[in-house]
Amino acid sequence: MFDPVAKSRHETELEEGVHAYLSFHFCGDIASPFRGQDFTVANTARGGERSGRWSRPDLTLVALQKFSYPRRIAIELFGFEIKRDMQADISSAFEAVAHTRFVHYAYVVWQVLPGSENYKIAKDIETSCQHHGIGLITFSDALSASSYAVRATPVRQHPHPWDVDEYLTKRLARPDQENLMNKIQSLQEQER
Repeated sequence: MFDPVAKSRHETELEEGVHAYLSFHFCGDIASPFRGQDFTVANTARGGERSGRWSRPDLTLVALQKFSYPRRIAIELFGFEIKRDMQADISSAFEAVAHTRFVHYAYVVWQVLPGSENYKIAKDIETSCQHHGIGLITFSDALSASSYAVRATPVRQHPHPWDVDEYLTKRLARPDQENLMNKIQSLQEQER
């Protein structure tokens, strides 16, 4: 059902709902490329130094994977660019493409409200995301997991490990970095 309150939410208010969706539903979804033993979701919209236009996804999911051969812990980054209903257009896909410099999977997460004018450009955005290997998730109410739908699955990118490390160092807030390091240490201790 259409929630009229959802229409008035700002992008910063949407981040909380999308964060919850990623934490509780995205990682368990069979359609998600997430494969890992643990993860953390961090708000990266406003932290760290700016390194240019389109240089920071709103949310970043850090997936931790433990491998036996060779024995190691690997990291995959998922970047999520959140767009309110009337903010999204074709350039949203290009913004997510810019994130692939340092994330393995990039998504546009777009609030599409029933009756919105943006229903007319939805196919163009979806086609652009598919063409560039970008994921597209739509939702009508950020607080309702049932309103989320995966419209396009991203292609795995191959950012240089140095860029991934630099991104985590510059974009994650100190508490998120500490949380991530604790999770990595916990996985390493499980190996012993």
